[in-house]
Amino acid sequence: MTNDGGEISGEMAMTRVFATVLATMIVAATGFVSGADAADYGVYSEKKFRLWPDQQCDDKSIISAVTRRFNWAQKKTFKRDIRIDAMLDPHEYSYRVRDPAFQNRRFCRATASLSDGRQRAVYYMISYDGWPPMSSGLEFCVTGYDYFRAYAPGCGQLRPR
Repeated sequence: MTNDGGEISGEMAMTRVFATVLATMIVAATGFVSGADAADYGVYSEKKFRLWPDQQCDDKSIISAVTRRFNWAQKKTFKRDIRIDAMLDPHEYSYRVRDPAFQNRRFCRATASLSDGRQRAVYYMISYDGWPPMSSGLEFCVTGYDYFRAYAPGCGQLRPR
């Protein structure tokens, strides 16, 4: 509203200021950034996630992550004295681009040599979402050690369909 002189009243001016500040905060919170900021985010993502589309199934950091997470779970969660001593013949057997959940997925298989002398199949999936990756992930399953049957039957949920 304006007064007789055509000026905006103090209340209306404060409302506009509040609306401008609120809009700025919403834009900042939702992640709309300039080109320079987006480039900075890409560098941050690389350091944070360390899972990029160029990582292969036999990448040392991937093999190490699977081994470390399995060994920790067996010792701390399940109180079992079993661990992966080596991952043999890691290889990719499928790569899905943007299917079915708009994620690139690399499906891998290896053979785990366990501390009890047995060998078990290990299925793992490296997934990437967008560029730069907004989220990336590594999921794995060792046959015979899926106690909660999260990937049952026989780690089948980590295999492409």
